[in-house]
Amino acid sequence: MGGGDSPTPRLNAGEKDELSTQFNKSIGLVRDYTSRLEHDYAQPAFVVSRGFFEERPISATFIAIFSLLSSFPVFTFLGVSLFIIVTFITIALGVAFIAAAGVVLGLLTILLSILTAAFFTSMFLTLVSVSCYLFLRLVVLVRQEGKSGFFDWAGEMKRYILNTTGRGRQNDSNFRVPEDRPSDSTNAYSGIVQEEDNRPPDFPADSPYSDYDVKVQGG
Repeated sequence: MGGGDSPTPRLNAGEKDELSTQFNKSIGLVRDYTSRLEHDYAQPAFVVSRGFFEERPISATFIAIFSLLSSFPVFTFLGVSLFIIVTFITIALGVAFIAAAGVVLGLLTILLSILTAAFFTSMFLTLVSVSCYLFLRLVVLVRQEGKSGFFDWAGEMKRYILNTTGRGRQNDSNFRVPEDRPSDSTNAYSGIVQEEDNRPPDFPADSPYSDYDVKVQGG
């Protein structure tokens, strides 16, 4: 034996018995189906055909010859017909799929065109609406306040732009003017400095002397 030949696997007695049993079962099933086909279909058909041939030999001979001659064309017709049906169904499905895909792509193109037109139309109408509002706002402010209305309008636009871009709060926090805290001697509402009253309780209110004179005299 050469080096490339693989050794043939050997079966033990149990495996051989199992294979022979399965083979016998298969042969038995084939015999059963064959005998059933023979007894149920073949023998009755043969008996009927023989009886018909004995009664009408000419007709039976004609039918037999006609069946032999027409069997091949009939089976050929059935096969070709089935093939044509399957082919046409496949072609029809393919053409239908391609046509449907074309129609869907066409509709999708139309939809995208409409959405694009709607997008630019919305932008244009938005700009027109905002421009009209700003112009009317300017007219109203100028009519109410005169020339200063234009500066008020410009300030409103500046604040709106800063708030829109998110820089309004940052600018407010960076450039906020510190508020003056009211002290004991300053009125928070009027901004008037009030002098502290250091005069004694029994000092007359209409006295011509000042607090400084009182302190000097008392010292």
